[in-house]
Amino acid sequence: MASTEDRHRDDRAELAYLERLNKDQLNELKVILRHVIDRRIEGIHYAESRRSAFATIGTAIFAASFALFAVVFYVSYRPLLIALTVMGIGTMVLGLVILVVYSLQTNFAYPFKPATKTWKWFYRDAIPNVGLFSVPWYARLGKKAANEQRVGYDSQLKQFKETQVGLIDPKVDVDQDVQQLFLLHVNERYKNLFLTQIRGIVYWGVIIVGVLFVAVLLALVILSRLGCQL
Repeated sequence: MASTEDRHRDDRAELAYLERLNKDQLNELKVILRHVIDRRIEGIHYAESRRSAFATIGTAIFAASFALFAVVFYVSYRPLLIALTVMGIGTMVLGLVILVVYSLQTNFAYPFKPATKTWKWFYRDAIPNVGLFSVPWYARLGKKAANEQRVGYDSQLKQFKETQVGLIDPKVDVDQDVQQLFLLHVNERYKNLFLTQIRGIVYWGVIIVGVLFVAVLLALVILSRLGCQL
């Protein structure tokens, strides 16, 4: 594994694409990048808010299944009783599928994370040894672990300061912004894929459950009129 110094070293080859720009052009590019970065963050937040809305719909659908089961007890007409039961089961399954998919998407391990070097923007790349700063699920640290983290904070702060000095080079600063913008574009791609997928599950799931209810009800009504015992 490369050391922190290696990861944060100014790699002139990676900055070659900026060599043709003068100082004014770099400053202009920096302003543009900051504006676009803000817009892409808004785009990601928008996709996530829409996805969360569908998760809320999934919760409501799951809860509605219990209401359907409660209604069944008051239905005496056999075809309708069976059709409502089928609809209740379908609604419950649909709600669970939506919530499971939402959970899987939220905890998705993005494959590009190990390749990022956006130490200006993100803690994972900025902290020399990010694994040192951890806490168990019960949110308590022993004296030894707490002391190790205090000492680690002081020692890593020195390395962090040295890294941040690199931002005084306009090319390094702009390159970090370019990397962050690309990371946001890739992240937004995933967010929109997740949104499209969960929206499709909700849309087609509701249609399938509705069609299933109607089909079962019609089939049972026909059978009952033909004299079949239900």
